[in-house]
Amino acid sequence: MSEKQTVKFGDICREVKLTTKDPIADGYERYIGLEHLDSGSLKIKRWGIIEEDNPSFTRVFKKGHILFGKRRPYLKKAAIAEFDGICSGDIIVLDSKKGGLPRELLPFAIQSSKFWNWAIKTSSGSLSPRTKFSALRELDITLPSEDEQNNLRNLITKKEEVKRLSSDVLNSSIRLFRVLLQDFVCTKSTEASVKEHIPDGWSLKKLKQVASYQLGKAFPSTDYCESGIKLLRPGNLYSDGYVGWSKEDTTCLPISYMEENPSYIVGGNEIVMNLTAQSLDDGFLGRVCMTQSNERSLLNQRLARIAPFKDVDSDYLFWALQSRLTREYLHRMPVGTKVKHLYNFEVENIPVLIPNDKSAQQQFAKVMNAIANSVRMTDDKNKSLDLLSYIHDMIIS
Repeated sequence: MSEKQTVKFGDICREVKLTTKDPIADGYERYIGLEHLDSGSLKIKRWGIIEEDNPSFTRVFKKGHILFGKRRPYLKKAAIAEFDGICSGDIIVLDSKKGGLPRELLPFAIQSSKFWNWAIKTSSGSLSPRTKFSALRELDITLPSEDEQNNLRNLITKKEEVKRLSSDVLNSSIRLFRVLLQDFVCTKSTEASVKEHIPDGWSLKKLKQVASYQLGKAFPSTDYCESGIKLLRPGNLYSDGYVGWSKEDTTCLPISYMEENPSYIVGGNEIVMNLTAQSLDDGFLGRVCMTQSNERSLLNQRLARIAPFKDVDSDYLFWALQSRLTREYLHRMPVGTKVKHLYNFEVENIPVLIPNDKSAQQQFAKVMNAIANSVRMTDDKNKSLDLLSYIHDMIIS
């Protein structure tokens, strides 16, 4: 194919319809559900074990096949299988056809804007829309010439290699950060062993001995609006340790609420903690975050503002509240079956291992802040590589 060619998607890609009635007997060990696919990523980073979970899936995929999430295609879930296994019926197994697009380019074509827009357009259903391969195959696409395909293949190969190296650096930085958080800040202490291993010049205290705390207020949801004073809620406490305000997570109240509730105004560089969560799996319960320097919002219920006393460094306390010592306590304390809660007496008794000298606290915090900033910068650079996804749009047009 020396020139550009207009074809249907079904001319370059086929649906694989392999099945099994007994996956273990047929030699399959792992399975993939939609929950194992990450939006926008071709890499499968997790999976389930068939023998442990006994899923009812019968659809088979082989190494090199593309697993495409047909349910809620707006989530943009598609990945390359790196092993043989079985998958959910909400996943379409795809493979390239001979004589069409090279197999190594097909996954990136599927990640193009044109393909996702078509998948979303052809999906049906209100709560959980699904698309079908019979609809996907009808997409009209223009393929680049062979020379252009070769150039794109080389470009994408280099891009993916840079992305892989960047991800490796990020993962190594995160591992280093976690080791230092436990070994450096908290001297490897656990809730069970801490009293036996308190270093010289350190003290084991309760949160109420090193800081005051304030619980948020139950503001009426009937007055929520799109502009005014922002309302700080659990969803604004991001996993990177900072308060964030994405469009989806931003809720406001009329300015009058700020004037009527000055004691609930949250400012810059303050520590806030989440007091409720549906599970303990992701560390959301008890998550602590630091507000940005320009923060101005109202403290909603189910959150606590933590203000260190004069002899306690705020940054050190922020890191200490993320230690294994604190996390073990928080996982043991919460009350509730469907929704877990932390109450006053549990918050004020959170164990905190702390140097007696404030300057020592500041030195520990300085090191942790520097490493955290390095991790954040690496993560930002890694995410910036996603901007190169425009290359995918050059594969099909």
